[in-house]
Amino acid sequence: MINKNYSKKFKISLIFGVIILLLGILLTALNVLTESFSSVLISVGLVLIIVSYVRMIKYKDGPAKDELTRKIADRAAAYSWFYTLIVLFIIFWIDYFKLIVLTVEGVISILYIVMIFTMIFYQQWFWKKGDV
Repeated sequence: MINKNYSKKFKISLIFGVIILLLGILLTALNVLTESFSSVLISVGLVLIIVSYVRMIKYKDGPAKDELTRKIADRAAAYSWFYTLIVLFIIFWIDYFKLIVLTVEGVISILYIVMIFTMIFYQQWFWKKGDV
């Protein structure tokens, strides 16, 4: 079993990576940052997430892999995918009727945010519900 201090450090770096990633995506969508700086933020966030997760798995501190966990992850991914498609459909019609001018970076940023937050929301919701 991994030392509790390392476990806490890995989780903090994972959360920090998610925050940096989402900050880079959000600031890109709002056209606050230049493309080069926002891509640096997104890359740093992704690297922190990947390194933290690999270390958690290496030291056996990752999520449990039982049937319920897989069912919840699969169902949350399905719901996340469904709502992402709905948002993509809405974005298509917003662009078609020229209600808002959207860039490719903005659309991708919106879709990433929707995917991440709906996946997290439904995983938590199904865990609290208890069964899928």
